[in-house]
Amino acid sequence: MIIIPILASALILPQASRDFLLRDFPIPSGSRGHAVEMFVDPEGVIIGCEVLYPEMPVDRAERYCENVIGLDLGEGAFDMNGNPAHGFITIAAIPSYGPARQYRAEPDLEISVSQMPGDDDRVSIRVVANIDQQGVVQHCQPLRAEDESFAQVACAEVSNHQFDRRGGLDGHAVGYVDDLAIDFVLAHPEI
Repeated sequence: MIIIPILASALILPQASRDFLLRDFPIPSGSRGHAVEMFVDPEGVIIGCEVLYPEMPVDRAERYCENVIGLDLGEGAFDMNGNPAHGFITIAAIPSYGPARQYRAEPDLEISVSQMPGDDDRVSIRVVANIDQQGVVQHCQPLRAEDESFAQVACAEVSNHQFDRRGGLDGHAVGYVDDLAIDFVLAHPEI
């Protein structure tokens, strides 16, 4: 009898190469920290960009993104079937000093709960979702193994959410892999 191991499906986010981070990733002039979300094709080429931090005029953000579009990030994403896929990556360079250290990305979803383990009022986790051409979640998994118990609830919630449809370079809708920030917030009963 031959036994063939079956690997669990694993979503993989785009990965930035060392060369991209050290040589190609532009830092906005006068910035003491920045965060940029990029949409990457299956080959790892950046096809979309949004400056998340610092807040800047639209024309300046567009000029910044013009310098990033078309660059080779490194590696593209992989979907739940192990196929190359479009995907999102957020790269943040936030110093541990000054006003930029206060930067915190808004959660993609906030879930109100009646109980929380420990004394925390808020727990933040990240899940990775495979979203199809219609904006529907096809697969979801925790980004970190230690978030598994929270991720089960988070994935159930994101599966009921309609996400944005995204287009590839040809303008046609594409499926994609995205890293989603989920906050569990302790609901305080009205007194």
